[in-house]
Amino acid sequence: MSSAEAEPAIGFQPKPSRSKYLHSERYKLCYIGFLGIFLIYAMRVNISVAIVDMVQPVQSRPIAFLSDAEECPLPESSGEDTSSQSNHDFNWDEKEVAEVLAAFYYGYIFTQILGGYLATQYGGKWVFSSGILTTSILTILTPYAAYSGGSSALVFVRFLEGVFEAVTFPAFNAMMGKWVPLFEKSLFSSLSHSGATFGNVICQPIMGYLCSLPYMGGWPLGFYLFGILGVVHFIVWSLVVSSSPSEHPTISPSELDFIKKNTQPSTNVQPRMPWQAALTSPAVWAIMVAHFCTNWAVYGLMTLLPQYLSNVLQYDIKSNGLVCAIPWLCCYVSIQCVSHCTDHVRQTGQLSTTRVRKLNMWCGSLIPATFLLLAGYAGCDWLMAVFCITCAVTGLGFCFSAYKCNHLDIAPQFAGTLFGVTNTVATIPGFLAPLVARSITSGNPHSRVVWQNVFILIAVIQVIGAAVYECFASGEVQPWAAGSGPGRKKSDFSYKLLVDQ
Repeated sequence: MSSAEAEPAIGFQPKPSRSKYLHSERYKLCYIGFLGIFLIYAMRVNISVAIVDMVQPVQSRPIAFLSDAEECPLPESSGEDTSSQSNHDFNWDEKEVAEVLAAFYYGYIFTQILGGYLATQYGGKWVFSSGILTTSILTILTPYAAYSGGSSALVFVRFLEGVFEAVTFPAFNAMMGKWVPLFEKSLFSSLSHSGATFGNVICQPIMGYLCSLPYMGGWPLGFYLFGILGVVHFIVWSLVVSSSPSEHPTISPSELDFIKKNTQPSTNVQPRMPWQAALTSPAVWAIMVAHFCTNWAVYGLMTLLPQYLSNVLQYDIKSNGLVCAIPWLCCYVSIQCVSHCTDHVRQTGQLSTTRVRKLNMWCGSLIPATFLLLAGYAGCDWLMAVFCITCAVTGLGFCFSAYKCNHLDIAPQFAGTLFGVTNTVATIPGFLAPLVARSITSGNPHSRVVWQNVFILIAVIQVIGAAVYECFASGEVQPWAAGSGPGRKKSDFSYKLLVDQ
């Protein structure tokens, strides 16, 4: 590693001790942001577990004949009919269920770029909070929509949730650009964005437990709980958070000075996004393809895993939610471990940014692909199947240190906008993966042989994403973005300055 890469930018201040900045105003933003992102994901994925309890089991309707070799028996520990413990208020077919699961992502695809623009122009505080508040109100109204209007009304409400929730991540990233010093971005981002993984870890077992209760229909309780918590978070966020350090009423002069000296200088005139150069850049397309392919696995497993556990492995609703949480908990641990290892490798100069990104992408693709294939062929051995799925989801943690950081590598000034663009494309698997899975499993959703095809498809898409990323990805600032940072040289934006050293 060259001396230019090892030296911080001129004028940047030394980083204070961890104990000092973890109690600062910017890390209060991090903690509250973590809770907000946790609730965002909880309100996004709650339907995946609830739908198992809401809808009449497929086995009670005519289905294609399954041989004993294809269909798994009820677990030995279940000596009673687990379906009788659930509510099953709706008699929807597989198509309607797939539309309900996909509806959120139809809306989520529309407003991400708009959210980033509004946050840049008017401040991220109110864009983020309004997104959470609106989503929370719609979540509270979800049971009413389902009971009064059926699947069509529920699809509409979930679509609106996607529209309003889509602005939250771009808005929070815009705030990070103003609040977080360059060399704290990795730590700040991993702490706050890990709320998404915790949304899966905490929400799914809670939803499973609430669905098993006899009160108020069971499954609506989870929507009321997380919706009310979202409203409470809106109130706290509105009182405590500011869009930028200069607007914060109680920030200390020393912290304000530290942030100003260690973040990119703000100007009234925002640099123009070189759209033509960016959208024709192989490095951008590599990120976009990798983002799309990884999200096919993430969103696919997020929405389909509860159905697989219920239809194939015959889990009851309470156990379903608990088991669904285990893979995402392991994924969270993986994200933290891989990010620290990546930081160490970059800091010591053992690998270039380009190589370490590609290596992480291969690990984040081949590990899930391999274990998903094994899960498909695990038969009715539920322990082996859950173990393989857990290993697959854990492997996805490598991707957080691959393409997810890559926007900042290739175009630091436009990283937020580029993330909005690639994430918009990467939202497509959110509604496409459930629909494709439904078409594959339609008619015999209990067949483990049919579900093998679902896992094979996810595995193939993962490998394609890694191959494209290997061919075209870069860890260097691109020519069209090299002059985007005022007064900065290329090495000032090297990943080494962004890691938690």
